Amino acid sequence: NALFPYTNALPLLDDIRAATDSRLLVLLMHWEGTAPWAPPYVWPPYGGEEEFTRFLRALHERGDLLGVYCSGFGFTKQSNLVAEYNNEALIEEKGYMAAFCAAPGGEVQLSRICTGQRSGYDICVGSELGREILNDAYRPLFESDVDYAQILDQNHGGGQYFCHSAEHGHPQAAGAWMTESMQNMLSDWNAAAKNMLFGCESAAAEPFVGNLLFSDNRFELNYRIGRAVPLYSYIYHEYLRNFMGNQVSCPFAPDADTLPYRIAYSFAAGDCMTLVFSPDGELMPNWGRPRHTCPPDKEKVLRFVKNLTEFYKAEAAPYLFCGRMTAAPKVECESVSFAHRESERKSVLPAVISTAWEREDGKKALILVNPQDTKAHCTVNGRSITLPALGAILTEI
Repeated sequence: NALFPYTNALPLLDDIRAATDSRLLVLLMHWEGTAPWAPPYVWPPYGGEEEFTRFLRALHERGDLLGVYCSGFGFTKQSNLVAEYNNEALIEEKGYMAAFCAAPGGEVQLSRICTGQRSGYDICVGSELGREILNDAYRPLFESDVDYAQILDQNHGGGQYFCHSAEHGHPQAAGAWMTESMQNMLSDWNAAAKNMLFGCESAAAEPFVGNLLFSDNRFELNYRIGRAVPLYSYIYHEYLRNFMGNQVSCPFAPDADTLPYRIAYSFAAGDCMTLVFSPDGELMPNWGRPRHTCPPDKEKVLRFVKNLTEFYKAEAAPYLFCGRMTAAPKVECESVSFAHRESERKSVLPAVISTAWEREDGKKALILVNPQDTKAHCTVNGRSITLPALGAILTEI
C-alpha cells in the first residue's frame, strides 16, 4: 500500500485540501492492527500506535480530522483475510459463548454478517458479558485523540442484533428492551469519548439520533430497486448531518463516470461530500471496486468539490447547516441515464438535482446542482434558469 506508513498520504491530502479549499476528515478503512474487519478487537492500529499517532498529529496540525471505521458487534473467531488471526482459544478460556446472540431455541449460531472477511458470532448488548467485551475492546480507541468513529458499521441504523437467549436477563424476543440497552451503552460511550463523534452504517435510527451524529449514509444502494430520495434529510437534517459514505456496492455500470452525479445528490441532500482513494492514491468511483473501465476524472471531481464548497460558504450554509428541508417546487429539466452493472436496468434521473430548504429565520430557497461539465438548463415555476458547469445556484422561493 503506497499510503502506508500513514504519513505517506500527507502529500496527497495536502493536494486535495488545496484543490478543494476544504477541511478534511480522513477516514481509514482496514486500519485495524489485529486483522481487517475482525471486530471487536480493532486496537492497536496497523503499524503500531506510534505511526498512527504521528499521522493523527500531522492532520491536527493542518486543521484536519481523523476518523476510523469499525465493524459492529461481531466477535471474530477466525479472520478469512489473515489466516493466523484466530480467537477460538480465547472464546473457550473466557467463556465468551455466553455473551453471544442466540437463535430461537437458545442455540448460538455463526454470524451471517461479512462472512467473506470473518467467521464468528454476534455479541448481545443485552448481556453483561457482551457489554464488557465491547467496552474493553473499544476503550483504547476512546482514549485516543481520534475525532470520529463509524463505530457501528454493520449495525444499520445503530440497532443491536436479535437475541433469544434465556441466560442474558432480557426477554427472549425482540422488543423495546433492545432500544433501551443500545441507548444506555451508546450514552456511556459518548461520555467515555467526549471529543469523538460516532456514527453507524445507513444513518441513525430515531432513538439514536442523539448518540450517532455523523453517519455513512449510503443512498446509492437504493438505485438497485428504484430512485434515491433524501427522505432522511427531509425528516432529520435540522438535528444532525451525515456524509456521502464510501459508496460501496454502487450498482451503476463501470463504463460511465457517475461520481459527480452522486456527489451532487449528496451535497443537495445536505450531507458531506466524500472521495475514496485506492491503495496507490488514485481516485476511485466507490470503495471496493478499484478497477473501472471509466475511472473518475480526478481534476474535474476536485474542481466540482471546490465549486460546491465555495457555494456552500458563500450562499448555502444558512440553509444546509441545520436547515429544514421542505417540499420543493417542480423542476423541469433533461434526464440522464446510467446503466446498471448486474442487471438490464437503467436509472433515468434528472440532470439537475434540486432540494428546497428553510433556514432559521424562515426564508426558503431552492438549491439546484449541475454535475455536468457543460451548462445545464431547467425551468422552475415557468422561469428558465441556467446553471454553470459543475456548479450550483440558490434561488429564493
